[in-house]
This record gives sequence, C-alpha cells and structure tokens, in this order.
Amino acid sequence: MGAAEAFAPLWAAGLVFVRTAFFDILDMQGDRLVGKETIPILLGEQRSLKLLKTILTLLVLGPVAFCLAGPGPDWGAILALSPLAMVAILRAYEHGAMLPGLKLEFLVESHVVLAGVLALLWGWWAA
Repeated sequence: MGAAEAFAPLWAAGLVFVRTAFFDILDMQGDRLVGKETIPILLGEQRSLKLLKTILTLLVLGPVAFCLAGPGPDWGAILALSPLAMVAILRAYEHGAMLPGLKLEFLVESHVVLAGVLALLWGWWAA
C-alpha cells in the first residue's frame, strides 16, 4: 500500500469525525437530558469547536503538504477545499450567522460530498 492509499482513509475519517462531533454540539441539550457523554458534553461547546477547527486546519494543510512532499498526486491539494468549506460553516455558526436547522445540517453533510465531487471532477480533468 502506498502513501496515498494510507493518507486518504485517515483524511476521510477526519472529515467524518468533525461532522459527527459538530452534530453532537448541535444536540448537546438532548444528550444531557438522556445522560449521553459526548465530546461536546465533556469539553464544552467552545473547546469542542476549537478542537474541530484544529482538526480542520490539519485536514486543510494535510493534502497540500502531502502533494508538495511528493507522495500525493499533484491535484490532491484541491481536496483542501472541503475542510475549508466546513471551517466557514463552523465560523458562521459561532458568529450566529447560521442557526441550527435544516439548512445548517445540509451544509454540514454536503462538505463530505463536496470532497468526493472534487476528486471525481479533477480525476476526469487530469485523465
């Protein structure tokens, strides 16, 4: 297995982790009521958001560094757009520009799909 094959699942797992943890932040009140212990319950909302932004920063820098170092495909850095989109969503939520609801949930779900679409389109273009 090459470096790209090892990096891709870790990067995707990071995206899924951020997505899941953010939904836990949105559902903190319900989790508290049923006694569920999630990362946001244990760390608090602000520290959880800081953790998610740190992970997203690594997910943005990872593909770029991987491509610059040589083991990744030249086009792989475009995948940094997906976690960048999630950073924008988190910041909008933090500043109250985006309230919990269907629109926010759609945008959070769509950043993972965006990564797949970017990879597919760039793969077609590079071929």
